[in-house]
Amino acid sequence: MGNDEVNILAVDDDEQALDFLVEILERADYRVTSCSDGQQALDCLAENHDYDVIIADRAMPRMDGMALLKAIKDNDRLKDIPVIFQTGMSMESEIIEGIRAGVYYYLTKPYKKEILLSIIHAAVTEARKYRELRQEVSEHAKTLKTMVSGTFRIRRLDEAENLACTLAEFYPDPVKVVTGVSELLTNSIEHGNLGISYSEKTELLKQGAWRAEIEKRLADAAYRDRYTEVRIDMSDENIRLMITDMGDGFDADKYLDFSAERATHLHGRGIALAKTLSFDSIRYMGKGNMVIATVDNRKTGTEE
Repeated sequence: MGNDEVNILAVDDDEQALDFLVEILERADYRVTSCSDGQQALDCLAENHDYDVIIADRAMPRMDGMALLKAIKDNDRLKDIPVIFQTGMSMESEIIEGIRAGVYYYLTKPYKKEILLSIIHAAVTEARKYRELRQEVSEHAKTLKTMVSGTFRIRRLDEAENLACTLAEFYPDPVKVVTGVSELLTNSIEHGNLGISYSEKTELLKQGAWRAEIEKRLADAAYRDRYTEVRIDMSDENIRLMITDMGDGFDADKYLDFSAERATHLHGRGIALAKTLSFDSIRYMGKGNMVIATVDNRKTGTEE
């Protein structure tokens, strides 16, 4: 998708800041609609919900960013549009509140043009990936419900995405769980088997070289024989997913919850998203190269 195909809704009550934002985006060939507050933005969204990303100031009159975010998340047609907050606030509690409410990214004013454009690209790419995964799940035939367990092995990211769609079919709400499964599988490949560190991925994303580095490592003798083993077990009580990679492991505790420190990073929310949106529990075992993610069937009233 080229920039000229991406529709952005920019919302800020500060006219000068809004003009600056729009100028940066239009120079990068994005298609931009601007609004001066949250209520005007909602009016725009009522007329056209075909936006790829929304950039909004948090502090605005009439309707602030948090109220706008709630209205978006409460609307089935709008809830999957990534929302980026601009804010001058640096209070951790404010940032965490926004992330838990569904903010994709935080931009702390003043920010550099390069950071803004990198975050927009990441948000659009991630949202498109999730949208495609959910669409693929919704089109799959319900043919797997008779299985009680299964074991799979994967090496590549495309295999992880395909398997995520297959595994999602075992769950009462496949669309809800597919994003979390995809995040855990991706993590097991890139950070586990291929040994890409958090800081390395940050730099690779900034350079647009993340995919190329993954392909390079997949062909490297040091990594090419590594795989991720995935096992799913189903009972009347729960659905248990176990993912084990061949990496050195990591300290997962700090990634299980949203962090204000990582709110402005281009990645680092996948495990917390999986825990919050898709599973009832996530536990990393041993050295951190095994994760067990569980959905409680008794909460849904559905038995597999």
